[in-house]
Amino acid sequence: MASAFLRSKQTGMQNDLSAAILPDLFAPDEQARYGINSQISCFAYEPIQSLLAIATNESQFGPGKIFVFGHTRVSKTLEPPRRTSFRALRFTANRLIALDAKNDLTIWDLDSGERVAGQVISGNVVALVTDPMLDWAFLGLATGEVLAYDLDRERISNSFRLPNFWREHDPSARAVGLVRLALHPTDIGKLLIGYTTGAVIYSFKQNTPTKFFEYVLQPGAPGGGGGAINSVRKPRLTDALWHPSGTFVLTAHDDGSMAFWDPKDGRLLTARTLEHLKIEEVASGSTPATFHETYARIAWCCKQNPDDTGLLIAGGQPPDAPEKGLTFIDLGPTPAYATASWQVLQDHFKGRRQSVLATPPGAEVIDFLLFPRSSPHYAGSHDPIAIMSLLTSGELITMSFPSGYPITPTNQLHPSVSLVHPYVSRFAVQTVDRGRWLGMTEIRNQGEPLLKGGAEATKPSRKYQDRTILQVAHGDGTVRLWDSGHGDEIENPKVLQVDVARALERDSNVDVTVMNMAPNTGEFAVGTKTGEVVIYRWGVNRGHGKDQQQKVASNPGSLTDIAARAEPPLKEGLQPMSLYEMMQGPITALKHERYHIKDYHCDEVDCCKAFATHKDLKRHKKTHEKLDGGAAAQGYRCRVPGCRKAKTGYVSPTDLDLLIAPDRPPSKRMMAAAAAEQRAARGGGAAAGDAGPSNEGWGDYLTRQLNERTEKLNIMGDSMDNLQNQSQGWADDVGKFVNKQKRNMVTGALKSKFF
Repeated sequence: MASAFLRSKQTGMQNDLSAAILPDLFAPDEQARYGINSQISCFAYEPIQSLLAIATNESQFGPGKIFVFGHTRVSKTLEPPRRTSFRALRFTANRLIALDAKNDLTIWDLDSGERVAGQVISGNVVALVTDPMLDWAFLGLATGEVLAYDLDRERISNSFRLPNFWREHDPSARAVGLVRLALHPTDIGKLLIGYTTGAVIYSFKQNTPTKFFEYVLQPGAPGGGGGAINSVRKPRLTDALWHPSGTFVLTAHDDGSMAFWDPKDGRLLTARTLEHLKIEEVASGSTPATFHETYARIAWCCKQNPDDTGLLIAGGQPPDAPEKGLTFIDLGPTPAYATASWQVLQDHFKGRRQSVLATPPGAEVIDFLLFPRSSPHYAGSHDPIAIMSLLTSGELITMSFPSGYPITPTNQLHPSVSLVHPYVSRFAVQTVDRGRWLGMTEIRNQGEPLLKGGAEATKPSRKYQDRTILQVAHGDGTVRLWDSGHGDEIENPKVLQVDVARALERDSNVDVTVMNMAPNTGEFAVGTKTGEVVIYRWGVNRGHGKDQQQKVASNPGSLTDIAARAEPPLKEGLQPMSLYEMMQGPITALKHERYHIKDYHCDEVDCCKAFATHKDLKRHKKTHEKLDGGAAAQGYRCRVPGCRKAKTGYVSPTDLDLLIAPDRPPSKRMMAAAAAEQRAARGGGAAAGDAGPSNEGWGDYLTRQLNERTEKLNIMGDSMDNLQNQSQGWADDVGKFVNKQKRNMVTGALKSKFF
């Protein structure tokens, strides 16, 4: 000790170099959190702001939360004040409406991420419907009553409460509950209410139900199955929805039937299942239909033209169906109702074609979400480009619409969403040189991003630190690599993807056991449970766009060139280079050393599972992402595509406010819109003409039209008078000119005679 002390003095070490190292410097802190904390219960998409919201259930894995995602790494977590499970999410303007299992209706502000209002509804809420043009949320109770929640005043309207109309219509009916609410897509003055025994159209203008739809199967009609064919049957209603233009009404029932109705006279057009047509008709010698599963969800989609429609259906298939998934029935253009015959209307619901959008085997779709191209109207089913489905396993899957091709979440969705798309089987962490990682941006054939909204928060920049790269293996044989960050600005937020299943030329039995990435070169190696090692290297795919995968013979114990197994859509990225087939048990360790890979294996097939636990650590204060456009989102106004202005008796948003709450002052959004219209009018802009009629009642609208027409007629009369005066003046001038010419001609003749 003395000699060491003397040597330290001789070398000039006067101070203890570890004196400045304090225990607080090693205290763990949370910099970022990725993933979905619990089982997904519901989701919603807002096409105007291009935001995705996902809510979860309370479970053993964590409490219910709401996750809102935008483009790249934009995200926000909304935590309720108490533990709960969420059942429904709806976007409206710059707010997010959430309904939980305790019937607590909560409003979240997307600007600040704060909970701005909430109310516990007295009763079991089973249906929630909103409209992007309204300041109201309609709530359907299990008892059959309908309430209206004022989103502007943040309370239940005391002057609006609809009773159970079906119980009034049929007092002998028992256990009549409400299952669905749907606003008319082009006339907000009509509300479709689905009860367990039938459907009702309620008119806000008339303050009374106008049509009742009851699906009754007579003896001998096959129906959807699951009942005695020789008796009268009344299948239980499970869903009710409008045609995108409001021309028809569809009711779905628990026996697999879909009934199509004429909302004008209340008659049944036809009924069908996914396989059979006209199942409501009595036929001699008909046999009972096979049992069908209950419909999980039905969406009546439309293209840019609202009359060109199709049905997207989850469920309704026989239990022994050879192919499970979503069913799409392309109905094509809707016949003109005024001129089409009854037979033409019935034949329309046969559909032009029917296809199944396949889902992974062993799981079924329990809910799906459509991604409209631009419009939030038509119940979110206008011109969709993609579908996100929630499976019974709790995983998500995204497909293109209507083709049904799988869409990878890589660089399309937030990394937290990709962790359940599908589930993660294993992950690893590696520090990679910053310069090397910045150059690793893959080029892949992809469509336009699904999420474009939000703005990232300003974070500190750490440009001289290596990057922490997460390597995440999923159950479908894909591995995704992305920068987890240090709570700083992520310079390269893109995600890399490799397809291990394609590199091994098999779709099953692809279990990744270990991964490793070279910190300097960026090479990537994957080990599997069956004893293979796949090596990837950054490069350009020579077979880009061509699926010319060659069959490579197995070569146990040696390296095999698998460059031909590159993904066709990937132009530049991590390309498969070599395959090492050890075939001596699962690969348990991989390590890059300079330009070589060391690997280890175990000769025994037995393996153990590792479990990771975590606890919430002390959080530090950080900035927040902005999820929407602020004032632009508060006052945005969307015109319904395909709905032209006409002199009709349709109810406007202003009329609906008066019908629901006559004593209610104008809402904040209406006053903001009125102020904007006044500014535009003072500025002489043309926007006032487009924005003005949307916030006026039908009486004001007719008065304004009459005044404008009278003014135009007066202007036309003045113009005709001016034209008459001008014509008279022109005629006088012509007469004077002709008389002058005559005089000149006579005087000229006289002059020529005498002179």
